Amino acid sequence: MVADTANLILAICAIAALVISAVSVAVSVWVARSTSQDMDRSAGAMEKSAAAAEDSAASARAAVDQQGRIADTLDAWATRSDEQQVDLDRLLGRDVSWTIRHTTGSRYELTNEGSVAAYNVSVRSDNAVRFDGPDPVGTWAAGSSEELFVLGSWQTGHPDVVVRWSKTPFDPETQEWHRAIPPRY
Repeated sequence: MVADTANLILAICAIAALVISAVSVAVSVWVARSTSQDMDRSAGAMEKSAAAAEDSAASARAAVDQQGRIADTLDAWATRSDEQQVDLDRLLGRDVSWTIRHTTGSRYELTNEGSVAAYNVSVRSDNAVRFDGPDPVGTWAAGSSEELFVLGSWQTGHPDVVVRWSKTPFDPETQEWHRAIPPRY
């Protein structure tokens, strides 16, 4: 009887092992099938994502091209507008006119006494021992002034001032005005 009970327990264990093995195989097949379907879905999603990225890149290239054409058009309009402004100023006799006058010590006042603004203005002195002028000025309005400090010496001679400007904000052509600083009275 003990032998029958032991055989019965062995048989039950064998059946349990067989059932567990069958369930394991079924679960493995199910997981493999699910993974395969997930991979198929992932591959499809990746293909769609890649296609969307290509479309986005093409749109970005088209936008950059369009912005380039817009910038070229605006540049052409600005150039044409600058040329028209210079022609109008010339017809009306409007121009930039510079004066420099001594104020006190080694200080001078540089003034745009013209009837129009000067653009992209820079001021320098090539032969001064010390020169403190304004930083480059984008727009120097008609009638406005800037202070200069100009110090000469016997070795360098009488200092001069050089003003360089454009007639319009976008004009690549520059004008220059050279003057010796006036005597100090």
